[in-house]
Amino acid sequence: MSAHQYLSAYQYRKFAKESLDRAAYAERPEDRDAWLLIAEDWLRLALVMCEAFDAACRDLHDTGQPDLVYEVIAKRIIEAAKSGERDPEKLRDWALAFGRKQG
Repeated sequence: MSAHQYLSAYQYRKFAKESLDRAAYAERPEDRDAWLLIAEDWLRLALVMCEAFDAACRDLHDTGQPDLVYEVIAKRIIEAAKSGERDPEKLRDWALAFGRKQG
């Protein structure tokens, strides 16, 4: 399974494309620049989440885990990213913590 199947990264790319479209039609240069920064943030977030998901799968040794495991990992990555985390290693660790005993 790829990160794109579970993370809905296409949605983040869609947000980026919409931002780029708005930048293209912005009348003022400062508006254009603002929309370009927003697009860049959406694309960066999609890449970070995909990197975290791929790393989590590698840590699981990607040995045919049930789809539910991948869905939970993806949801936890999205949850952590929504709270502002952008470090792929921390996102991976957060996603994998669901199956580990907290001590």
